[in-house]
Amino acid sequence: TKEAIFPHNLSMATLGCFILWLGWFGFNGGSLLEADPKQISHILLTTNIAAATAGLTAAFTTSRLKYFNNKPELSMIINGVLGGLVSITASSAYVQLWAALFIGMVAGRLVVFLVYLFNLWKIDDPVGAISVHLGCGIWGTLAVVLSNQNKLLCDQIINAPLCNSESLGVIKIFQQLGIQVLGLFVVLLFTLAFSWVTWSILKARIGIRVSDEDELKGLDRQLHGVDAYQGFEKRKV
Repeated sequence: TKEAIFPHNLSMATLGCFILWLGWFGFNGGSLLEADPKQISHILLTTNIAAATAGLTAAFTTSRLKYFNNKPELSMIINGVLGGLVSITASSAYVQLWAALFIGMVAGRLVVFLVYLFNLWKIDDPVGAISVHLGCGIWGTLAVVLSNQNKLLCDQIINAPLCNSESLGVIKIFQQLGIQVLGLFVVLLFTLAFSWVTWSILKARIGIRVSDEDELKGLDRQLHGVDAYQGFEKRKV
């Protein structure tokens, strides 16, 4: 179907979003690996700006699209916030506040577009994880080029093209962008190869799909003898 799978409990999904949002402060702030109040406060600020901006952008975008009935879509707002958090992770310590705002705006629109696109292509992604983590992860990796000659970046990554004071600004940005793209391809190839090997072994040994009968009856009923979600099981009329 071209329609998205409707979530069964948006209240729990929203709570999960806020828990992740709170935890991301520790994730990004702790990644600095040193107790520097000035740098950590900057990281927390860029993280929050990107997340909030992405959520607002997703709300605005869905309210302008007929596909979402021209209303703000809560599930997309949640994914927008998460997409903003994913996007800012790589550069949270290095970018200025305006860049965090821009990264969040792009992430909020990107999530909505990718969710719609994957539904159109009938790709099985019920919670939008591909859109959030793959799509916004790629964008966040490329967005590191916005951290032009940041002191912390230059102290930690001595050979970063962005820190080369002898090169012109545009040249430095494209040099760094090339490194980011190369890194993306390396991660992509490793992930595809390792995943293919892993899933091939699992498929050959124990299988990776349940039977059609078990799927129709529901795995909770088949494995545990109970119906976890009333109203979701198939009944005869």
